Amino acid sequence: MRRILTNNKNKGKERKRVLTPANSDYLTVSGGSTWVNASDIDFEIEGVCTFGSGNQCIFCRGTNNVGSTGLIYITRTTATTSTLAMWDINSTNQQNVFTIPILDGAFSLKVKNLEVIVNGGLFATMTEQAVNISQDNATFGRLSYANLWHLNASINTVKYDNETFSLNEGNGVNFKGSLGTIGSCNTSASNPENYINQVMIKRI
Repeated sequence: MRRILTNNKNKGKERKRVLTPANSDYLTVSGGSTWVNASDIDFEIEGVCTFGSGNQCIFCRGTNNVGSTGLIYITRTTATTSTLAMWDINSTNQQNVFTIPILDGAFSLKVKNLEVIVNGGLFATMTEQAVNISQDNATFGRLSYANLWHLNASINTVKYDNETFSLNEGNGVNFKGSLGTIGSCNTSASNPENYINQVMIKRI
């Protein structure tokens, strides 16, 4: 019997995406419904972070004060805390601002049905408000509207707009959600596809 050998180091079933700020790594999920109100916001991220110094963005969708979409982001602001904030279209006033304790190490963060859930426990309940976030793409690990605040973390799973992205593809720039939506790995590294396959994609 012939043995078929493979050099795919990511052959195992469960995988993660390793994001490195020096290479401007981040994940993008395309599409998504318009989040008219805060109660429509629906995303989750699970992984392991080593934040280091400087601002880093965990999740972002929208753009601030542009007249076409609102904005929500969660940014790492200090060594022990992150900030959740959102704006409606053309608004310069932050709403539903929370300081969230997220330390280095394993973490999970979920925002759904006005609830902010950190590491499996209810941390806060948001006030209902208009946000009108309609930007097509959401980003995990960077601001969605600027090439800034890249996250230093490994991401095991993301959920977005009632869809789970398990990130279990063994190679390739793209990954697929449970409902068929396509997400992508992004990097500024040279030879990006090789970098994604060899460095960003790791077995858990």
